[in-house]
Amino acid sequence: MKKRLLSLVIVFAIAISLCAFFACSPNKTVSETPFASKLVSIYQKYGESSISSRLLLSNYSSEKTYGAADCAIDKENGFAVLQYESEEEARAAMAKIENDGVMVETDAKATLDGFEKGSVYPEGSNAIGSPSYISRFEMSRDEVIVAVIDTGVMYDHELLENRFVSRGYDFSDDGRNNAYYDTNMSDNTYSHSTFVCGIIADNTPDNVKLLPYKVVPFGSSEASNSAIVAAIYDAVGRGASVINISMSASAGANAIKYAVQSALENNVCICASAGNDSKEIKYRYPAATPGVITASALEKDMKTFASFSNYGSAIDFCAPGRAIVSSCPYKSGQNKYTTNSGTSFSAPYITAVCANIKSINNSYSKDEVYSIICDFAVDLGQEGYDNYYGNGLPDISNMLYTDSKSYSFRIPEGVLDVFANTEDYNASTQPWRLFADRMLSVNINSEVDTIGSYSFYNMKKAEFNMTSCFNSIGEYAFYSCKGLESIEFDETVSSISRKAFGDISEEFQISGYRNTAAEFYSHKENISFNALGCKHNYFAEVFDPTDEEEGYTLYTCTVCGDYYVGDYIAPPDYYEGECGMGTSWR
Repeated sequence: MKKRLLSLVIVFAIAISLCAFFACSPNKTVSETPFASKLVSIYQKYGESSISSRLLLSNYSSEKTYGAADCAIDKENGFAVLQYESEEEARAAMAKIENDGVMVETDAKATLDGFEKGSVYPEGSNAIGSPSYISRFEMSRDEVIVAVIDTGVMYDHELLENRFVSRGYDFSDDGRNNAYYDTNMSDNTYSHSTFVCGIIADNTPDNVKLLPYKVVPFGSSEASNSAIVAAIYDAVGRGASVINISMSASAGANAIKYAVQSALENNVCICASAGNDSKEIKYRYPAATPGVITASALEKDMKTFASFSNYGSAIDFCAPGRAIVSSCPYKSGQNKYTTNSGTSFSAPYITAVCANIKSINNSYSKDEVYSIICDFAVDLGQEGYDNYYGNGLPDISNMLYTDSKSYSFRIPEGVLDVFANTEDYNASTQPWRLFADRMLSVNINSEVDTIGSYSFYNMKKAEFNMTSCFNSIGEYAFYSCKGLESIEFDETVSSISRKAFGDISEEFQISGYRNTAAEFYSHKENISFNALGCKHNYFAEVFDPTDEEEGYTLYTCTVCGDYYVGDYIAPPDYYEGECGMGTSWR
């Protein structure tokens, strides 16, 4: 009996182990979403040769499948993949779909933009200033998710430790349950995503997390556009703030354009590589897609345009691209790092810069992030924008805004120094409006006596170091400055405009003199007022001399009743006469 029970226990244990093994098997079909599962099943069922008979539909909102043999439909994003048995059937269906006003195109392939071998790492991180930026970052950091749409990735590499939000997702026809790199595969192509992720991780703090998508099947260096588009939609849905795509396709602009637009509407930045053909970018996607931030490559000197890099009006920024060192998959005893060149590795530098800026405020739109990068890009090549270097090489090591006249604002320390009277702004023209709610301190020079409108609007966390000699305060100047507990004014204050201290804590108190703008404003805005004294407004009353005492003048404050006695003021000589209608005057 005992032997039988023992045998049953052993069999049960083996069964459990096998279940666990197959549940974690890398060959498990994707089942994270019905759409992803269906898309992968189409790849597996019809194979790569069927790509020319596969249609991509954007702005799709109907239930019609137009006679497709198989389909995968993403209703939430208005995207559909229709598979036909032949190119002829696909072409016939395409005409019907276009007549219905639906954007349609044939699926195509995108190719990885990597590998040109190099030998020396040129300290690309210092070129974009990320080490200095990270070490000086004092403001609070938002968590930022960066999606990497690429090959499989070795997420347990030492450089990538604790940097992934999940094991990712496989949207290729391999149909695996995640994006993990298969160490049994030795082809260098498979290290592409590990290399890209290493650049991003090495140039961002640990609040930046990675979300990998495997769209390139093992044994290939190409991905279907449909997989890339599906991954973009999925990444946006999972909260990605930045997406890196280091590959290019020569067709599929419409589906990619719609996916990019969806990402932009969700405040997501998409960074792409320019490609390595030494040609002008015209029909390479996503690089040439409006809204995508496209990176060209620099040589090892960080000044010269890389000979292999593509160029053109689609270029936004340049970044290190020659002889870059980063992480690679390895087995025991093998090297964990390697050297490569290509625009594939320029893009993740720009991705890292975007993620670092998003760390300040994850709600920044692509245009806001883009504007900040432009502010701190080193101009290379021709003066201003050009088709090779774009807006230049981003350098975030010393992010400093100043007009050289009245203020100096340091990011990411979150410190604003004001050394002259501030101008009048509004909510959209305030120079530090994008960073206001993350500011840590404001230092106002003692010579400043005029604070313009909206000067410190929405600086919720900032501490203020300043004197009490302001003559005037503009409207909304300190609005929502919740770190401001009190302020003191002397008798010279002449005006405090509406809502200058609005939306501050109930404990906020204004100290000043009665009968000044400080008191009037406090009463009007229902703010606690602490009277330091009174700016007197005396009424003079003259008392003529009598037989008992000399004449004198009594001065009495009409505000607080304070009084003092002054010398007698003799009345002037009077003149009198008559004017029209018999009226007498004196």
